Amino acid sequence: MGDFPKAVEYNPGNDNTYVFNPESGDVSVIDSITKDTVATVDVGISPTALEFSPSNNNMYVVEFGSNTVSVIQPTVLEPVVD
Repeated sequence: MGDFPKAVEYNPGNDNTYVFNPESGDVSVIDSITKDTVATVDVGISPTALEFSPSNNNMYVVEFGSNTVSVIQPTVLEPVVD
């Protein structure tokens, strides 16, 4: 887990749980079955919110410090829009 973990959002499309870490500017991706961290995704400065989209299985991350939104695709586990 990154620095100062905050909100949690679940993605039923890949059975992963996402946790944003404002201090380290990343998102931890955790396998909901094994509880292992499967990826750490760098996003913008000070992520403040996560939102799962059931229409495309993407996770949207709002970054307050950089005034951006990152999109994490479940198959790639890295930001596709930053």
